[in-house]
Amino acid sequence: MAYLNAMFAVRCLSIILSAILLSGCGGGGGSSDEDTDPFVGTRLAPQNIASTQTGWTYPVYVYLPDGYATSNLDYPVIYELDAEPHFDESADILDANAREVILVSIGNTGTERRKIDFTMPGARQYYDFLTLELIPFIDAQYRTDPANRTLAGHSLSGYFVALAMLFKTPGARNFLSFLSSDGTFWYQAELTIELEQQLADMTNELPVNLILSAATEGNVYSVSGFYYLLLDRNYADFFLAYLPYDTSHLAVHALSFQAGIDLLFP
Repeated sequence: MAYLNAMFAVRCLSIILSAILLSGCGGGGGSSDEDTDPFVGTRLAPQNIASTQTGWTYPVYVYLPDGYATSNLDYPVIYELDAEPHFDESADILDANAREVILVSIGNTGTERRKIDFTMPGARQYYDFLTLELIPFIDAQYRTDPANRTLAGHSLSGYFVALAMLFKTPGARNFLSFLSSDGTFWYQAELTIELEQQLADMTNELPVNLILSAATEGNVYSVSGFYYLLLDRNYADFFLAYLPYDTSHLAVHALSFQAGIDLLFP
């Protein structure tokens, strides 16, 4: 894990330099080659998944990478929340960078439902939906790598991503990596601090990757506060990256997702 963290640190330095160059410029993307067939994944029609954990039904969108149908590989999976504004943008980025990753994007079904699912106390039931219902469903339908799952979210769902990381006890983790884009860490801030303290009381190890991004025109102050809270804790086997961007709250999603796949799936 120490070697892995060193590799991630090198990648992170590169991403930070890219962030400085790309902030406010509309993001990056993969290079093109006119002599090479374009990498184009398959975007499946959404399926409605009914949850007994939350009592709600969610549209689930799936992107399969180019070559999935003709390979026998097991693929890492990114579970991204807020499908309605982000699924196509994230799938475009995966295509542009030719990343062999499955994307599973869950619809939020509206503002009021987001408040229930992405904040406490409803966040625990929503996490149970993801881990007890949706992940087994996806693993049964597609060739996935259970050891390499990422949970990604933006804004309020970016805050939920951090909650999900804090929920799980050592040895029972469902996600290897967490990608939080301009999360609303000012929301339920005291509760977040309590959850982090409970985790610290249980263990000094946190064997996951957390990538926090922030927008200067968004939640940069609360995101940086959460970053320094974790940095001061100094968990063992924990890779933590903080990527601030000089851009808007909405525009930072594409930059964050690009940085995330560059770090996690180089």
